[in-house]
Formats: sequence, C-alpha cells, structure tokens
Amino acid sequence: MVQVTNKYALTHEGLIDFDQWLPLLEAFYSKSRLQVIAGAIDILAQLGVDESSVHGGTCFTYGVEMAAVLFDLQADEDAVAAALLFELHYHQKTDPAQIIQNCGKDVLKILDGACAMSAVRALQNPHPSQAQIDTFRKMLLTIVEDVRIVLVKLADRVCAMRASANWTQQYRQTIAREILEIYAPLANRLGLSKTKWELEDRAFSCMYPVEYKKIAKALKRKRLQREAYIEAAIKELMQALQRQNLHAQVSGRVKHIYSIWRKLRKKDREIETIYDIRALRILVDSIDECYTALSVVHDLWQPIPSEFADYIATPKPNGYRSVHTVVHGPEGLALEVQIRTHQMHQESEMGVAAHWRYKEGVKHDPGYEARVNWLRSLLDWESELAGELDNQQLSKEIEVSRVYVFTPNGDVVDLESGSTVLDFAYMVHTMVGHRTRGAKVNGKIVPLTTKLVTGDKVEILTNKEPKPSLDWANANSGFIHSSKIRARVARWFKQQNKTQNALLGKERLHDELKHQRIKSVDYPSVAAHFNMADEETFFASIETGALRFNQVVNYIVEQFGDHGKLESQTLVESPARLDKSTDLQFRGKSDLMIYGVDNLLTHMAGCCKPLQGDDIGGYLTQGRGVTVHRSVCPNFLKLKLSHPERIIEVQWGRKDTQVYQVDLLLVCSDADRAMQEVGSILNIEKVHVVHMVLSGARKKDAIKLSLALADMTALQNIHKKILSTAHVQSIERLMR
Repeated sequence: MVQVTNKYALTHEGLIDFDQWLPLLEAFYSKSRLQVIAGAIDILAQLGVDESSVHGGTCFTYGVEMAAVLFDLQADEDAVAAALLFELHYHQKTDPAQIIQNCGKDVLKILDGACAMSAVRALQNPHPSQAQIDTFRKMLLTIVEDVRIVLVKLADRVCAMRASANWTQQYRQTIAREILEIYAPLANRLGLSKTKWELEDRAFSCMYPVEYKKIAKALKRKRLQREAYIEAAIKELMQALQRQNLHAQVSGRVKHIYSIWRKLRKKDREIETIYDIRALRILVDSIDECYTALSVVHDLWQPIPSEFADYIATPKPNGYRSVHTVVHGPEGLALEVQIRTHQMHQESEMGVAAHWRYKEGVKHDPGYEARVNWLRSLLDWESELAGELDNQQLSKEIEVSRVYVFTPNGDVVDLESGSTVLDFAYMVHTMVGHRTRGAKVNGKIVPLTTKLVTGDKVEILTNKEPKPSLDWANANSGFIHSSKIRARVARWFKQQNKTQNALLGKERLHDELKHQRIKSVDYPSVAAHFNMADEETFFASIETGALRFNQVVNYIVEQFGDHGKLESQTLVESPARLDKSTDLQFRGKSDLMIYGVDNLLTHMAGCCKPLQGDDIGGYLTQGRGVTVHRSVCPNFLKLKLSHPERIIEVQWGRKDTQVYQVDLLLVCSDADRAMQEVGSILNIEKVHVVHMVLSGARKKDAIKLSLALADMTALQNIHKKILSTAHVQSIERLMR
C-alpha cells in the first residue's frame, strides 16, 4: 500500500507496523476504553492472521489499516474495534456472540450496519443520473442509525483503494466510479476533507491514469512534501505577522490532484495558470487589520498584481467578502492568500455549508441537512471526551422522514416514511399508478397496502387500461399514504364523471331558462363570470353543486332577459333553401336497425338531432314508436335512469340519401365577417342551410347555424372548413 501519512512506522511491505502502532492507541485511549479495542484485537489475531483478504494480504493487516484510518479521525473505541473486524465480519468469518462478549453490542451493530451499506451497492443502477446518485447517497445515510457506521465504511473504501493494484482493470474502474459518485461526496458532506481527497485522488488514478500522472509530474512534489511546504509557509508568515504585533490565525491547504483536474477541465486552462494549488488563509479581528495583514504578505513575498481581488471593498453578489492575493511564495512557487475577519469567515462558512449542493445541482432538503448536521456533530471528539454522547438519544431527535426504495432497473425512488407500494407506483408515473393491479416487493407478491422500508426492490404489475379503485382515495383505507397522491386518484374519478355531469347540468339549466323565456345566452362569458375555465366545467359545476343553481339562473336572467340590452338577434337570409324533395327526405324516416323488434316506426329526437354516424340509442315510446337519441343526449341519459326497460339498441343501417338537421353554434371574433366567410364555404360545398342566425353579446359574437347533412363525415368536413376561417374561433354542436 502507498504511504499517505508519516505518522506511523511502516513494515518493509509498506504496511502499518502493528507493534509500533499499538503503543499509540495505549497512549491515547484510557484503559477502560482500550479494553474494547483489545477484545477486537484478540478476535482478529485468532481468526485474521491466516485468513486472506480479498484486497491482498491478510484480514489482520487489512483490519489494522482500517483501524488506523479511524484512529486518524479520532473515532471512539467502538468504531476502531469495528474497523479491526470488518473484513472478517463481512465474509462471515466471525461469531456474533463472541463479538458481543469481547467488544459489546454496539460494535456488532456498527459492523452489521457497515456490511448493509456494502450490500445495497448490488442493487444500484450501473448508469445512474446525477439526481439518482444524490438520492442513493441520501439512502445510505438514512439506513444508518449511527455515524460510526458511515466512518467504518469510508475507512473500508480508503483501504480498498490503497490496495487497488491487486484488482483487475475492470473491477478497479467499477469501484473507482463508485468512490467518485458515492463515497467521496459522503466524506465531503461529513467534513472529512483528508478522507475525501485520498478517495478522490486514488479513484482518479484508477479511472484516468494518464491524466493523473501528467498532473502529478507537473506538481513535481508528492502530497506529503506539498503539505510540508504549506507548514513552512505558515510558520514564516506567522513570524512576519507577529513582528507587526498582529494577532492572526493562519491555516493552509494544498489542492489535491483530482480537484486540480476538475478545475483544469472546467476552466479549459493549463496547470501553470492555476494559482490556488497552494493556499493560505489569514483570519483577523477587524477590516483595518485585513489590510495591515495584506501589506505584511506583500512585504514578505512578491505579489502577482493581476491576481489581486478585493471582495471587502466590492463584495460578490452572494455577499462573500475577503481579500484575495497571489504571491511568489517560498521557493518562488505561486501561493494564494485569503484575508478576512472572523465574522466574514463565519458568514462564508455558513454559505459554503450548502456549496456542494450548488455544484452538484441538487435541490435543498431541510430534513436531510438536519441529519447531516447531526452526523457532523457526532464527529466532535472533544465534546465526546467532556461527556459521553448518548447516540440513541441523538438519533431520536432526528426522525428519519424518508424511505428509499429501488425500481427493477436499480433507480432509487425517494418516498415519505409510511409510503405503500401504491405511493411508489404513482411516484414512478401517474398512469403507472392508475394502471396498478398488483406489486412485488423483493420478488414476492404483496398487498397494495404494504408499507415500504428503505432498500426494498419494488416491481409494479399493471393493467393495459387505467382502473384505479375509489377506495384508494380514502385516507382510512391504508392504500395510499400521501395526501397529494390520493388527490390524484380523486381527480381521475372527477374527470371521468365530468362529461356526463356537464351534459346533465346543461340540460337542467336549459329547462329552467325555457321557463324564464331566455332565448339566447353567451355561455363562455357566463362561465368566465363564475371563474370557470370553460363551458364544460361550468355546466359540470352546476350538476355537482359547486355552483349554486339559483345564483347562476338569476345572473343569466339579469344579463340576458328581455329587459337586457345585451341580446340582439337578426334573421339572415340563408345562402340556400331546402327544396321540396329534400325537405321531405329531411322529415322522413331513416333506415335504422332495431335489435329484438321488427317493423317499428322510428323518428329522430328533436332535442339532439342525431346524424348518421353518431352513437345512438332508442327509447320505446307509447304509440309513437322508437325515438332515436344521441347516446350523449341529456334527455336520453335521464330516460335510461328513469325507464331502463324502454331503452333498446339501435344501429344505423345502410348509408342512403337521407339528410338530417344539425344545429351548430359558431363563436366568432367578428360575426359580420364570419357570416360572409361561412356563407361562401356553404355555397361552394353545396350544403343546405336551414337557417343562420346572428347573435351578439357583450364580449363575443356568435352565429347559430342549422344545416342539412347526410352523415358524420359530411359534418366533420364542413366543421374543419368553417373552423379554418379567420373569424370563427370555435364550433359547438347544440342540443335543446
């Protein structure tokens, strides 16, 4: 393994020398706390010395490497003990009872959680989107009850990447991609910068070895040498500031290779033009001291004028304030220095807390932020020394309100806690939910009321057509947890009934207006007055009671009654009249097939005026034979409800020369011009016009038009031609 720290003595194989590492633990942990680690070492020595690790070497050496990573993070004794045993436990080489006896239940819980984090990777989509990657990260943090589980898993990934030379190229690339997409961002969110840079650099070297070597060669120094350079620069700067009696806090960092590569690719620049590879930060008490510190820096090292920026005098749009300068530091190397007050730094850091979301293009999630902040709080070693943290109590303070489940393709779906398989189906797509007939969870058929838990793999079984149940919209039925999704189901049923409700509402209103002797009404303007989107919604609202019927009638009577000034009708000379023979045909009987009854007189209903090609139904009258209605006629729908025994099936027979009256309402932007355009079309098409009436209203003009047509094809043809004119906005087929 490659050396990444100068803290430990290494063996000739490059591994941590256990005999020299152990005294460091003894000096750091108290005897009572060291007993947990000692118990893990006993198990590791017993089982791991001769057990080969999949990463190379033995489980013993791998466990020591993982424990050293957590020791560097100053993790507690349970986390270090779990790290020692992780490799053995993952491959089921340990006895859980022995772990509890030697180390305690907490260590076993950490081990089981870390192994569970490893297991869910098998379900991950091999080609996830950025949103899916972020949801997967959330899921990993959600399934853990203890931050130490995440720490152990991150230590495993660090040590696995150190041993990547033992893997095949394909496996190395797979794990490296997982590191860059999942685990390095997790380390970043937990504030583990050292872990983050090591994971990113090692993964980058596996995926892009040529680019990695090119940048490493250009830097001319290894990581430890660059860190030593920063330490020396900090010491030199601190001495210069102290000579000016300036009390300041100085820190520094070196930019790691993966971060440099990302910046080079994003900015399309050469490495020589990247000046923040090495950087220092100075924190002082006041703005005046910022500029005093700046003069000290420029006196100590030669500045590069083109790289100076004063964001105190001119803050960035997001409020960021600081002075930036780049100098030729020790050995003539470019060194960026940022100078700000402690208050500016605090404001900057609070803004940077969500910086990773900005870079990754992810929406803000307050609940998730709270959980990450909780995880970060558990990393505070000094607080833990002052008083033992009650992890169980802390976990209760952050209630996990989300569950994360997988689609059959491995995508992760983010749901509310308590969601069922139907919630999942509707989250995938509304029509998937409407068509759901069953579900499988983890390969087994389950009821639709089954509640999901994080990690479940869900498959929805669907019908060809949408067939939701009205019970799904009932909050007490247990089918759907989300109120928003239940509303989707309710909307579906409401929409299905809307057409029928509109017909019934329209018929009810027309009957009442006949009694009021209202001859013509501009329904679009009436619908707009009552804040309805369209006429259909307006009429449906009357039937369902969403609009008060008396209020609607009173308004129409007031606006369109005989005393009103809004309504004017003019009888316009028709472009063509029906000749006698045609008129007889128009009034004669049609060629119809009546199922189950022979030789019955038939006549067309005057309320809806069926046309050859319409969906029709028959009503058996007393003494007048069969009245043929359009199937959507409000009168026919009422008859079906009140006298279902008289409803008979009727079908159009052979197509002949019979013609039928069709009543249309044309809404126009300019009725006068529309009259000329429509009249011209009707003459050209040789369509018989029964009558054409011009009706004016306050906002829009309309033409009532009655035509004699043979069938639906003729109606569709003339409908298309009229609607193509410049001044006709819409056409509605009327029913009395």
